[in-house]
Amino acid sequence: NDDTLRALARHDIKFDSSFAPALTGGDCRIGLGLDDLAPVLRLGICEVPIAAIGTLGGLRHAQLTALSLRELKAAIRHAAEEDWPAFVLVSHSFEMINRDKGMANRVVQRRFEALCQWIASAPGVTTGTFADAWVLERLMSPRGSAGHPQALPLAPMREVLRIGGASLCQRGVRMRLPIITKRFATLRGAMRLILSYGEVTLGMAGQRKPEPGEVERLVFVCHGNICRSAYAHVLAKRAGAQVASFGLSTATGRSAHAPVIKLAARRGINMTAHRSTDIDDFVPRQGDLLLAMETRHLRVLAAEPAVSHLPRMLLGSFAPWPVPHLHDPYDEDEAYLPVCLTRIERAVQGLLRRYPTSSGS
Repeated sequence: NDDTLRALARHDIKFDSSFAPALTGGDCRIGLGLDDLAPVLRLGICEVPIAAIGTLGGLRHAQLTALSLRELKAAIRHAAEEDWPAFVLVSHSFEMINRDKGMANRVVQRRFEALCQWIASAPGVTTGTFADAWVLERLMSPRGSAGHPQALPLAPMREVLRIGGASLCQRGVRMRLPIITKRFATLRGAMRLILSYGEVTLGMAGQRKPEPGEVERLVFVCHGNICRSAYAHVLAKRAGAQVASFGLSTATGRSAHAPVIKLAARRGINMTAHRSTDIDDFVPRQGDLLLAMETRHLRVLAAEPAVSHLPRMLLGSFAPWPVPHLHDPYDEDEAYLPVCLTRIERAVQGLLRRYPTSSGS
């Protein structure tokens, strides 16, 4: 509350970032409001608020485990474009720990590493501390209309992805039944497969089929571009197809997931040269066919201006027995990975029969 600021002022501390507009009226009782997203002088302290984005429930604070990687990147990009004086992102050391297992939380770790890599090369984004003179000057300088920044507006698909990821970050709970884990990875994977059949049957999956003879390159898409789309990419390339792949929430330059590399090698497929590509670094071209692993990937692609004009389909729909949801094997039960890769193999074979022109034949 405001007593915090008074105490800081008595000790001649000039800056603070305790205020979170998204938590106004709750845990944060500093006397500022929802609209105070820019640095403001209060009780002798320059208060630099924690950033926030718009969600279905109102504002949500910019914390490593409160937002998905996609939301964090979109929020920082928005702040840079709108010339915010500062974007404050918070985290706690315990967020890197899986609370149930007492070990490193790999979901949060990957998110943090990917975010740092992205920030390092993001145009218009610079990091700093209160010890940097240019940071202090920027925080204290009048900035016109930018002095009243607006939070990144609500985007339903970003929120859906964040809600799913948050449950993994906070709890890491999975239902593990042998018949489920081997065929679908998790109960969630089984349910998503069932729902995807309904979406496809009712025409709600968001697929956009290409015109005959239009396909020149096959572009495989998944979440991280290190498991599913990576394996499909290498398989199709090995068969002579023109290919590319990217991830919807990843960092460019990552190697394929080690268990995938190992199992692929046993099947005669060398994946050691594969490196991931983030959607922001992907360069689309005429004749691309986007091939997603899940219906939610299709919805994200449809909302991305850079690729929304391209035809998009579900890779699993090309398998002899269509599997419209190819669940992510990353960090799941090892019994599921062979099943997942086999499904991808069958789907890629069917895909190449459907679009032989992509291999130049």
